[in-house]
Amino acid sequence: MQRTGFLAGFFALAAGSAGCANNGGDPECDPACPTFYMCCSASDGIACRDIVNDPNNCGGCGVHCPSGICREAACVPGVQGDGGLPGDGGSGGDCRPMCGSTERCCGTTCVSRVGYAFGGDGRSDPSFDSCNGCGIACDEERASACSIPGGAAMGTPRCMCGSLDQCREGELCVSQAGSFTCVSTSNDPRNCGAPGNACAAGESCVGGACQCSSAGVACTGGTACCSTGCIDVMTDEANCGACGTACGAGETCVGGECRCGTEVCERPMSGTFGATCGEICCEGTCIAVDEANCGGCGTTCTGEEDICGVPLGLTPGAPVAPPTCGPMFEPPLTFRTECGAGGGFPGLGDGGLPFP
Repeated sequence: MQRTGFLAGFFALAAGSAGCANNGGDPECDPACPTFYMCCSASDGIACRDIVNDPNNCGGCGVHCPSGICREAACVPGVQGDGGLPGDGGSGGDCRPMCGSTERCCGTTCVSRVGYAFGGDGRSDPSFDSCNGCGIACDEERASACSIPGGAAMGTPRCMCGSLDQCREGELCVSQAGSFTCVSTSNDPRNCGAPGNACAAGESCVGGACQCSSAGVACTGGTACCSTGCIDVMTDEANCGACGTACGAGETCVGGECRCGTEVCERPMSGTFGATCGEICCEGTCIAVDEANCGGCGTTCTGEEDICGVPLGLTPGAPVAPPTCGPMFEPPLTFRTECGAGGGFPGLGDGGLPFP
């Protein structure tokens, strides 16, 4: 049989079967196999096999040629090596001299089938365009490279997104935090609607659009998504500058800052060895917290052993609870830094511990 006559007749057969998703083979191949290929499963996995030239799938899945030579979908006598035994079921051509063990013969060209560095971006590497067989490229949106799983030195390369298999239908393979990963732009708040489109804090991604769950819509006009809905944190006294940041008594929220008249009062903060008590707003003026103004204007501590203090802070610069009246030490582990006593460890007014 002449080659041209065979291919003309075989093309009509292949067009009705080999162009299907699974081409009469076992499970479906993704992407679908082109003409003259069939989706077959073997010990090295599921892949599109070249049934015209592959001596392990000659004319159909699993048809093995004893001679190791498959020509025009039929086994022919000969010596193994005439045309090459591809090892991964994907000859696809007639390369002379024969291709090496790490190559695939496509037409008259040997193409690398080693794959790209594990986890890297190999979309421009030649292996990417023939990863599933000659001319059967990986999907650039769903894969980042044609690689050997686990980064092994030997094995069958396949389409991968970073260190995992190619993404499922509807997902995208994107570079994120220095590595490739599969994301769904329909529900990933870091890639909502498009790669890299991150939703604001507190928002979720619903159907490819950012949405504030507490409001049921996306927050617009500079508002933030808080537990009570979309809030203007520039003016809201319960959420001033950020969700949950409440202004103190007598303060108003102006431009995202809690103000006492025209001043911004100091907040109680932890220091290197204790905490500072900060200020409170009294009649439009910021005044330092002390025993005569503990937690409120004119609020005086009355207990014999009570002091005006804030909890001991061990993380410098972190907010602490507002000052209150109470004993210096409350079992088991509550210490207070006394307001106006130097801001050190509680007890001696000079940063000492409350021990003799």
